[in-house]
Order: sequence, then C-alpha cells, then structure tokens
Amino acid sequence: MSQSIVPAVAEKQLDTSPTLTFEEYKVYQSNDDVQYELYKGKLIPLATATVLHIKICEYFVYKLQRYLAEHNLDLVVKTGLGVRTEENSSRVPDVVVCTQSLLEQAAARPGGGILDLDETALLVIEVVSQDRRADYITKRG
Repeated sequence: MSQSIVPAVAEKQLDTSPTLTFEEYKVYQSNDDVQYELYKGKLIPLATATVLHIKICEYFVYKLQRYLAEHNLDLVVKTGLGVRTEENSSRVPDVVVCTQSLLEQAAARPGGGILDLDETALLVIEVVSQDRRADYITKRG
C-alpha cells in the first residue's frame, strides 16, 4: 500500500516588499486609499473598519471628550493619530488621549500626526477587530 508523503514544512515565500525607516514612513504616500502602519520596517495595511468598530470608537471619543470638558482638563482625544512604538515601527490606535501641546508638537513636524518615542500618550485604545491575533498579540506587545 503506497501513501504519498506530504512535506512537513511548506516552502516559505520570500518577502520582497520594501523596508522603510521611520523617517521614510512619516512621509510615505501610497497610490491607494489604504492606511498603513509600520512594523519593523514593513508596511502593514490596515483593514477597513466595520460600522460596529466605528461606532465603538465614536462612543469612546464622545465619552472621553465629555469627561475632559467636565473636568476642565487640557487634553485632547484623537482618532487616526499614529504612535511610534520602536525604531522602525508605528501603529495607528483607534483612540489616543494626549496633551494639546503634544499634539501640536507632532503636527508641526513634516509627516506630522505621529507621536514619537519620547512623546507619551496618556491613553491608547485599540478596539478589537476580527483580526484578534494582531490586536491581542502583535499590537499589545
């Protein structure tokens, strides 16, 4: 009786995508409507958010903005603000809370909109999406 033997290890495909530095990523312009994060020099496309995901983010923004206004705190709540996580990595959390001055400092730089390593956000919220592995393991780290 003959059986075929399936290879235990499938051939790995080589990653031929370009590697970017953080400085290159800050000014990167894609030709598509996809938003990208940078992870160890590689561009990672972000999935389009579902309506439920958007509603949850809007809820957090609304509640946090109300709280900050009621307590007269000089903080801002933003979506779409990048946060540099290591040398050649930057993530785009769903919601970020930081000081107004920190936001202005980041916005004044070329490719603004990303908090650098020494610019610490006070709160970062990531709403779990269908790609739970990325949210619970990769992004959490």
